[in-house]
Amino acid sequence: MIGRFHAQAIRGLTDAELVAVCDVVRSRAEALAAAFGVPGIFTDLAALLASPDVDVVVIGTPSGLHHVAALAAIEAGKHVIVEKPIDIRLDRADAMIRAADERGVVLSVVAQKRFEQAAVFLKQAVDGGAFGRIAFADASVKWWRSPGYYATGGWKGTWALDGGGALINQSVHQIDLLRWIMGPVRSLYGRAATRVHRIEAEDTAAAVLEFESGALGIVQGCTASYPGHAAALSITGEKGSARLEDGALTEWKIAGREDEESEVLARFAAVSGSGGGDPTTISSKGHELQFRDVVAAIREGRQPLVTGRDGRDALELILAVYESSRTGKPVELRSA
Repeated sequence: MIGRFHAQAIRGLTDAELVAVCDVVRSRAEALAAAFGVPGIFTDLAALLASPDVDVVVIGTPSGLHHVAALAAIEAGKHVIVEKPIDIRLDRADAMIRAADERGVVLSVVAQKRFEQAAVFLKQAVDGGAFGRIAFADASVKWWRSPGYYATGGWKGTWALDGGGALINQSVHQIDLLRWIMGPVRSLYGRAATRVHRIEAEDTAAAVLEFESGALGIVQGCTASYPGHAAALSITGEKGSARLEDGALTEWKIAGREDEESEVLARFAAVSGSGGGDPTTISSKGHELQFRDVVAAIREGRQPLVTGRDGRDALELILAVYESSRTGKPVELRSA
Protein backbone atom coordinates (compact mmCIF):
# COMPACT_ATOMS: atom_id res chain seq x y z
CA MET A 1 0.00 0.00 0.00
CA ILE A 2 2.64 2.53 1.00
CA GLY A 3 4.69 1.79 -2.12
CA ARG A 4 1.83 3.15 -4.22
CA PHE A 5 1.89 6.43 -2.28
CA HIS A 6 5.65 6.63 -2.79
CA ALA A 7 5.25 6.03 -6.52
CA GLN A 8 2.58 8.73 -6.74
CA ALA A 9 4.87 11.17 -4.92
CA ILE A 10 7.81 10.44 -7.23
CA ARG A 11 5.59 10.87 -10.27
CA GLY A 12 4.95 14.44 -9.13
CA LEU A 13 8.66 15.34 -9.24
CA THR A 14 10.13 17.16 -12.24
CA ASP A 15 13.78 16.27 -11.69
CA ALA A 16 13.58 12.63 -10.63
CA GLU A 17 11.88 9.49 -11.91
CA LEU A 18 10.91 6.08 -10.63
CA VAL A 19 13.13 3.59 -12.47
CA ALA A 20 12.61 0.34 -10.57
CA VAL A 21 10.37 -1.53 -8.14
CA CYS A 22 11.59 -4.33 -5.86
CA ASP A 23 9.43 -6.81 -3.95
CA VAL A 24 10.11 -10.37 -2.83
CA VAL A 25 6.71 -11.23 -4.34
CA ARG A 26 7.27 -10.70 -8.06
CA SER A 27 3.59 -10.26 -8.91
CA ARG A 28 3.39 -7.29 -6.55
CA ALA A 29 6.46 -5.67 -8.05
CA GLU A 30 5.05 -6.23 -11.53
CA ALA A 31 1.66 -4.75 -10.60
CA LEU A 32 3.14 -1.58 -9.13
CA ALA A 33 5.60 -1.20 -11.98
CA ALA A 34 2.84 -1.62 -14.54
CA ALA A 35 0.63 0.94 -12.82
CA PHE A 36 3.36 3.58 -13.05
CA GLY A 37 5.10 2.58 -16.26
CA VAL A 38 8.31 1.55 -14.52
CA PRO A 39 10.82 -0.48 -16.55
CA GLY A 40 12.82 -2.09 -13.74
CA ILE A 41 11.37 -5.04 -11.80
CA PHE A 42 13.41 -6.81 -9.12
CA THR A 43 12.82 -9.46 -6.49
CA ASP A 44 16.37 -9.35 -5.15
CA LEU A 45 17.65 -6.32 -3.25
CA ALA A 46 21.29 -6.91 -4.18
CA ALA A 47 20.41 -6.91 -7.87
CA LEU A 48 18.51 -3.66 -7.47
CA LEU A 49 21.41 -2.04 -5.65
CA ALA A 50 23.81 -3.12 -8.38
CA SER A 51 21.87 -1.08 -10.94
CA PRO A 52 23.72 2.12 -11.95
CA ASP A 53 20.36 3.70 -12.83
CA VAL A 54 19.35 3.82 -9.15
CA ASP A 55 20.47 6.85 -7.11
CA VAL A 56 17.89 6.79 -4.30
CA VAL A 57 16.21 3.83 -2.61
CA VAL A 58 12.81 4.35 -0.96
CA ILE A 59 12.12 1.70 1.67
CA GLY A 60 8.58 0.58 2.51
CA THR A 61 9.18 -2.84 4.03
CA PRO A 62 7.80 -3.90 7.44
CA SER A 63 9.31 -1.59 10.06
CA GLY A 64 11.48 -4.23 11.71
CA LEU A 65 13.28 -4.79 8.40
CA HIS A 66 14.03 -1.14 7.59
CA HIS A 67 17.63 -1.38 8.75
CA VAL A 68 18.35 -4.40 6.55
CA ALA A 69 17.50 -2.64 3.29
CA ALA A 70 18.83 0.74 4.47
CA LEU A 71 22.26 -0.52 5.47
CA ALA A 72 22.60 -2.48 2.23
CA ALA A 73 21.59 0.56 0.17
CA ILE A 74 23.95 2.87 2.05
CA GLU A 75 26.82 0.43 1.63
CA ALA A 76 26.08 0.45 -2.12
CA GLY A 77 26.39 4.25 -2.11
CA LYS A 78 22.69 4.92 -2.57
CA HIS A 79 20.78 7.71 -0.87
CA VAL A 80 17.91 6.44 1.31
CA ILE A 81 14.39 7.52 2.14
CA VAL A 82 12.89 5.16 4.70
CA GLU A 83 9.28 5.01 5.81
CA LYS A 84 8.38 5.78 9.40
CA PRO A 85 9.53 4.69 11.89
CA ILE A 86 13.23 4.72 11.05
CA ASP A 87 13.33 1.21 12.53
CA ILE A 88 12.01 -0.40 15.70
CA ARG A 89 15.28 -0.36 17.71
CA LEU A 90 17.56 2.53 18.60
CA ASP A 91 20.77 0.59 17.99
CA ARG A 92 19.64 -0.14 14.44
CA ALA A 93 18.68 3.50 13.91
CA ASP A 94 22.10 4.55 15.18
CA ALA A 95 23.78 2.12 12.80
CA MET A 96 21.84 3.56 9.87
CA ILE A 97 22.72 7.14 10.81
CA ARG A 98 26.37 6.32 11.36
CA ALA A 99 26.65 4.42 8.08
CA ALA A 100 25.06 7.27 6.10
CA ASP A 101 27.43 9.79 7.68
CA GLU A 102 30.46 7.64 6.94
CA ARG A 103 29.39 6.92 3.35
CA GLY A 104 28.40 10.53 2.69
CA VAL A 105 24.87 9.76 1.53
CA VAL A 106 21.53 11.27 2.47
CA LEU A 107 19.29 9.41 4.93
CA SER A 108 15.78 10.79 5.41
CA VAL A 109 12.84 9.34 7.35
CA VAL A 110 9.34 9.89 5.99
CA ALA A 111 7.66 12.61 8.08
CA GLN A 112 5.42 14.18 5.48
CA LYS A 113 3.22 15.94 8.06
CA ARG A 114 6.08 18.41 8.64
CA PHE A 115 5.60 19.70 5.09
CA GLU A 116 1.94 20.62 5.47
CA GLN A 117 1.48 24.39 5.37
CA ALA A 118 -0.52 24.58 8.59
CA ALA A 119 2.11 22.59 10.51
CA VAL A 120 4.91 24.82 9.18
CA PHE A 121 2.90 27.90 10.16
CA LEU A 122 2.32 26.55 13.68
CA LYS A 123 6.01 25.66 14.08
CA GLN A 124 7.01 29.18 13.06
CA ALA A 125 4.47 30.66 15.48
CA VAL A 126 5.83 28.62 18.39
CA ASP A 127 9.43 29.47 17.50
CA GLY A 128 8.46 33.14 17.26
CA GLY A 129 6.90 33.18 20.74
CA ALA A 130 3.32 33.79 19.56
CA PHE A 131 1.91 31.71 22.43
CA GLY A 132 4.18 33.13 25.13
CA ARG A 133 5.08 30.54 27.72
CA ILE A 134 3.49 27.34 26.53
CA ALA A 135 1.69 25.46 29.26
CA PHE A 136 0.47 22.42 27.40
CA ALA A 137 0.84 20.57 24.12
CA ASP A 138 -0.83 17.34 23.13
CA ALA A 139 -1.11 14.91 20.23
CA SER A 140 -4.10 12.65 19.71
CA VAL A 141 -4.53 9.80 17.23
CA LYS A 142 -7.81 8.02 17.88
CA TRP A 143 -8.17 5.83 14.83
CA TRP A 144 -9.88 2.60 13.90
CA ARG A 145 -8.22 -0.38 12.29
CA SER A 146 -10.32 -3.45 11.59
CA PRO A 147 -9.31 -6.99 12.55
CA GLY A 148 -8.79 -7.57 8.82
CA TYR A 149 -6.16 -4.83 8.74
CA TYR A 150 -4.05 -6.64 11.31
CA ALA A 151 -4.52 -9.98 9.55
CA THR A 152 -3.04 -8.61 6.31
CA GLY A 153 0.63 -9.40 5.76
CA GLY A 154 1.15 -11.16 9.09
CA TRP A 155 3.41 -8.44 10.57
CA LYS A 156 1.18 -5.62 11.78
CA GLY A 157 0.84 -5.34 15.53
CA THR A 158 3.78 -7.69 16.14
CA TRP A 159 6.78 -6.78 18.26
CA ALA A 160 9.28 -8.39 15.89
CA LEU A 161 8.28 -6.56 12.69
CA ASP A 162 5.99 -3.67 13.65
CA GLY A 163 7.88 -2.86 16.84
CA GLY A 164 4.60 -2.24 18.64
CA GLY A 165 1.14 -1.14 17.63
CA ALA A 166 -0.88 2.06 17.69
CA LEU A 167 2.00 4.26 18.86
CA ILE A 168 4.88 3.23 16.63
CA ASN A 169 2.81 2.68 13.50
CA GLN A 170 -0.24 4.95 13.46
CA SER A 171 0.70 7.68 15.97
CA VAL A 172 4.32 8.24 14.98
CA HIS A 173 3.55 11.17 12.65
CA GLN A 174 1.73 13.18 15.33
CA ILE A 175 4.43 12.31 17.86
CA ASP A 176 7.08 13.49 15.41
CA LEU A 177 5.16 16.75 14.85
CA LEU A 178 4.82 17.31 18.60
CA ARG A 179 8.55 16.72 19.16
CA TRP A 180 9.47 18.92 16.16
CA ILE A 181 7.30 21.84 17.26
CA MET A 182 7.83 21.65 21.02
CA GLY A 183 11.43 20.48 21.23
CA PRO A 184 12.98 17.70 23.33
CA VAL A 185 11.04 15.74 25.95
CA ARG A 186 12.79 15.51 29.31
CA SER A 187 10.74 12.71 30.84
CA LEU A 188 7.47 10.83 30.47
CA TYR A 189 5.16 8.34 32.10
CA GLY A 190 3.11 6.08 29.87
CA ARG A 191 0.74 3.16 29.77
CA ALA A 192 -0.10 0.86 26.88
CA ALA A 193 -2.81 -1.77 26.60
CA THR A 194 -4.39 -4.15 24.13
CA ARG A 195 -8.09 -3.43 24.54
CA VAL A 196 -9.86 -4.66 21.41
CA HIS A 197 -7.67 -6.37 18.83
CA ARG A 198 -6.07 -9.79 19.08
CA ILE A 199 -2.53 -8.60 18.49
CA GLU A 200 0.75 -8.86 20.39
CA ALA A 201 1.24 -5.12 20.81
CA GLU A 202 -0.91 -2.24 22.03
CA ASP A 203 -3.98 -0.83 20.32
CA THR A 204 -4.38 1.85 23.03
CA ALA A 205 -1.73 3.99 24.74
CA ALA A 206 -1.31 7.28 26.57
CA ALA A 207 1.62 9.19 28.02
CA VAL A 208 2.19 12.32 30.09
CA LEU A 209 5.22 14.29 28.92
CA GLU A 210 7.46 16.94 30.43
CA PHE A 211 9.26 18.94 27.76
CA GLU A 212 12.69 20.41 28.30
CA SER A 213 11.00 23.83 28.16
CA GLY A 214 8.94 22.96 31.23
CA ALA A 215 5.68 22.61 29.32
CA LEU A 216 3.58 19.51 29.87
CA GLY A 217 1.95 17.35 27.26
CA ILE A 218 -0.11 14.27 26.53
CA VAL A 219 0.12 11.71 23.76
CA GLN A 220 -2.85 9.48 22.98
CA GLY A 221 -2.63 6.71 20.40
CA CYS A 222 -5.36 4.23 19.55
CA THR A 223 -6.53 1.94 16.74
CA ALA A 224 -9.60 0.78 18.68
CA SER A 225 -11.63 3.97 18.33
CA TYR A 226 -14.44 3.35 15.84
CA PRO A 227 -15.08 4.84 13.30
CA GLY A 228 -11.78 6.76 13.45
CA HIS A 229 -11.32 10.44 14.25
CA ALA A 230 -9.16 13.30 13.05
CA ALA A 231 -5.52 13.19 14.14
CA ALA A 232 -5.03 16.31 16.25
CA LEU A 233 -2.28 18.41 17.78
CA SER A 234 -2.95 21.28 20.18
CA ILE A 235 -0.79 24.02 21.68
CA THR A 236 -1.96 26.28 24.48
CA GLY A 237 -0.09 29.01 26.34
CA GLU A 238 -0.37 32.31 28.17
CA LYS A 239 -0.96 34.32 24.96
CA GLY A 240 -2.97 31.95 22.83
CA SER A 241 -3.98 28.53 21.58
CA ALA A 242 -4.00 26.63 18.28
CA ARG A 243 -5.16 23.25 17.04
CA LEU A 244 -4.36 21.15 13.97
CA GLU A 245 -6.73 18.45 12.75
CA ASP A 246 -5.70 16.27 9.82
CA GLY A 247 -3.47 19.01 8.48
CA ALA A 248 -6.00 21.82 8.84
CA LEU A 249 -5.77 24.64 11.37
CA THR A 250 -9.08 24.52 13.24
CA GLU A 251 -8.27 26.88 16.12
CA TRP A 252 -6.18 30.05 16.15
CA LYS A 253 -6.62 32.47 19.02
CA ILE A 254 -3.81 34.88 19.90
CA ALA A 255 -4.29 37.67 22.45
CA GLY A 256 -4.31 41.05 20.73
CA ARG A 257 -4.53 39.47 17.26
CA GLU A 258 -8.18 38.50 17.23
CA ASP A 259 -8.76 40.30 13.93
CA GLU A 260 -6.57 37.79 12.05
CA GLU A 261 -8.34 34.65 13.28
CA SER A 262 -10.80 34.15 10.40
CA GLU A 263 -8.19 34.88 7.73
CA VAL A 264 -5.66 32.46 9.24
CA LEU A 265 -8.22 29.68 9.63
CA ALA A 266 -9.40 30.14 6.05
CA ARG A 267 -5.82 30.10 4.75
CA PHE A 268 -5.01 26.80 6.45
CA ALA A 269 -8.35 25.00 6.13
CA ALA A 270 -7.19 22.31 3.70
CA VAL A 271 -7.38 18.77 5.09
CA SER A 272 -4.57 16.39 4.11
CA GLY A 273 -6.63 13.20 4.28
CA SER A 274 -7.51 11.50 7.51
CA GLY A 275 -6.59 7.85 7.52
CA GLY A 276 -8.62 7.67 10.71
CA GLY A 277 -10.69 4.74 9.56
CA ASP A 278 -8.93 3.76 6.32
CA PRO A 279 -5.16 4.11 5.72
CA THR A 280 -5.68 4.34 1.96
CA THR A 281 -7.40 7.74 2.24
CA ILE A 282 -4.27 9.75 3.06
CA SER A 283 -2.80 12.10 0.49
CA SER A 284 0.56 11.59 -1.23
CA LYS A 285 1.13 15.36 -1.47
CA GLY A 286 3.17 15.53 1.72
CA HIS A 287 5.35 12.66 0.51
CA GLU A 288 5.90 14.53 -2.75
CA LEU A 289 7.03 17.66 -0.93
CA GLN A 290 9.42 15.69 1.24
CA PHE A 291 10.81 13.71 -1.70
CA ARG A 292 11.35 16.99 -3.56
CA ASP A 293 13.37 18.30 -0.61
CA VAL A 294 15.47 15.12 -0.50
CA VAL A 295 16.28 15.41 -4.22
CA ALA A 296 17.22 19.07 -3.70
CA ALA A 297 19.39 18.15 -0.71
CA ILE A 298 21.26 15.58 -2.80
CA ARG A 299 21.82 18.06 -5.63
CA GLU A 300 22.87 20.85 -3.25
CA GLY A 301 25.08 18.73 -1.01
CA ARG A 302 23.12 19.52 2.16
CA GLN A 303 21.12 17.65 4.77
CA PRO A 304 17.39 17.15 4.06
CA LEU A 305 14.80 18.92 6.20
CA VAL A 306 14.02 15.58 7.87
CA THR A 307 17.12 13.56 8.76
CA GLY A 308 17.78 10.14 10.21
CA ARG A 309 18.36 11.79 13.58
CA ASP A 310 14.89 13.31 13.45
CA GLY A 311 13.49 9.83 12.91
CA ARG A 312 15.53 8.59 15.84
CA ASP A 313 14.08 11.27 18.13
CA ALA A 314 10.51 10.13 17.44
CA LEU A 315 11.47 6.48 17.89
CA GLU A 316 13.20 7.19 21.20
CA LEU A 317 10.07 8.87 22.57
CA ILE A 318 7.82 5.98 21.52
CA LEU A 319 10.14 3.33 22.94
CA ALA A 320 10.27 5.30 26.20
CA VAL A 321 6.47 5.03 26.47
CA TYR A 322 6.73 1.27 26.01
CA GLU A 323 9.46 1.07 28.64
CA SER A 324 7.46 3.15 31.10
CA SER A 325 4.39 0.98 30.56
CA ARG A 326 6.46 -2.17 31.04
CA THR A 327 8.16 -0.98 34.25
CA GLY A 328 5.42 1.19 35.70
CA LYS A 329 7.98 3.97 36.20
CA PRO A 330 8.74 7.34 34.58
CA VAL A 331 11.49 7.37 31.95
CA GLU A 332 14.15 10.04 31.44
CA LEU A 333 15.01 10.62 27.77
CA ARG A 334 18.71 10.77 27.00
CA SER A 335 18.44 12.90 23.87
CA ALA A 336 16.92 15.79 25.82
